[in-house]
Amino acid sequence: MGRKEIADRLASSLDESVRSCTASIDDVAIAFSGGLDSSLIACLASRYTKPVLYVVGEENSSDLIGARTSASILELPLKEIILSESGVEEALPIIVDVLKSINSLLVSYKIPQFFVTMSAEEDVVLIGNGADELFGGYSKYERMHSEMMMEAMQSDLEKLLKIEMPMDNRMGHRFGKTFEYPFLSADVIEVAMEIPTDLKVGEEGRKTILRDVAKKFGLPAEISDRKKKAAQYGTGATKILRRIAKSEGLSVSRYIENLGDF
Repeated sequence: MGRKEIADRLASSLDESVRSCTASIDDVAIAFSGGLDSSLIACLASRYTKPVLYVVGEENSSDLIGARTSASILELPLKEIILSESGVEEALPIIVDVLKSINSLLVSYKIPQFFVTMSAEEDVVLIGNGADELFGGYSKYERMHSEMMMEAMQSDLEKLLKIEMPMDNRMGHRFGKTFEYPFLSADVIEVAMEIPTDLKVGEEGRKTILRDVAKKFGLPAEISDRKKKAAQYGTGATKILRRIAKSEGLSVSRYIENLGDF
């Protein structure tokens, strides 16, 4: 099967996944950064429902700026949740309690998702989790040969399904929200597993085949080719966390450990 046929099949399965996630729902929230994954979900969701995009970020953060541009191109409503030190500091004990984890990297990564979940008015939230693990979004994959890359992706996907998703479910339950993961439908995963690694990570960069799909649905290069930082960095959450910990004379890891009481 050639590259075009693979992209067609992935496009069809992803479109069906989004349709299924939004069936009989008038409006949905989308955790939005303006990057490839969330923009593709937003584009497809707009076919079936009324999406409202939620971006989280410190003032002038790259995610906030990118989301404004992408939302304008997509012509979809964008709600901005501006992070502040006081707001994050107040939320951290709740986040740690919900996650049942004092892993500082995980906590910082989940800060944006927490604020979307807390702020969204819609009952269902679509998030792009799984795209990095399935289509080669992490930079570490670029340093691996094909077989090692496949093993690493499989391992990362299993961690997402077995560790992160239960955490997400607890977070959603806390605020009466339901998370939907369009990239993690059985059909999308099946298609992804059959895609050669050189169509995921190769000379054209990471997520090559997913960018093909985005262009197939009409997303411009300004969105599909946008370089994006991990959520905790693109939103400024990690910087805020470091400032909070420093004000207490602590490292981030020690600060988070002190919040754990479980």
